[in-house]
Amino acid sequence: MKNIKSLLILFTVALSLGACKQKISYTRDVLKRYHLTESEIDKLQYYLMNDVIIFNASKDGSSTSLVDGEIVVNEEQSTDKIIFRSGTKGILEKSISENKIAIRFENGEGKTLIFGSSSMKGRYSLQAEKWNPNGQGQITYGGEKYVTSKYCKNAYIQIKLRRNSDKSNSQRVVKGKKLKKG
Repeated sequence: MKNIKSLLILFTVALSLGACKQKISYTRDVLKRYHLTESEIDKLQYYLMNDVIIFNASKDGSSTSLVDGEIVVNEEQSTDKIIFRSGTKGILEKSISENKIAIRFENGEGKTLIFGSSSMKGRYSLQAEKWNPNGQGQITYGGEKYVTSKYCKNAYIQIKLRRNSDKSNSQRVVKGKKLKKG
């Protein structure tokens, strides 16, 4: 019985000393609530939520020729597709304004994605230079023009929040008091 009580007390202490980690959306409200400065947000690890797929298609040239009495048009086209998987870690490259930041997920000149929010509680979502009616965004990545897939508008960033708890709990069972005869 004493072993069970000891284990229960040990378990209670372990729970109270443990830390709770969770990912939360990066918002201006979070910055304000936790009094984060410019130098502190530079030290945060950012996480991409939802896949981001960008691509550019460029025509490398075309040529025409006559073959067996037919006009043959040869077109050369190359497609560059970059995939950022949900959960990819990123770092802050720079703060663009009060509500826009550039996040770097890989090395290279200009290889950043822009995230921003138009409201205090709104999460920082992927920003495009222009959103097309079909849902695709136009962005510049690494100095080249790219188009996003249709669902990239829903991509946003999160950060980890760990709550340390220094609560102490104790528990005991009262056995009662028996009347003495006498």
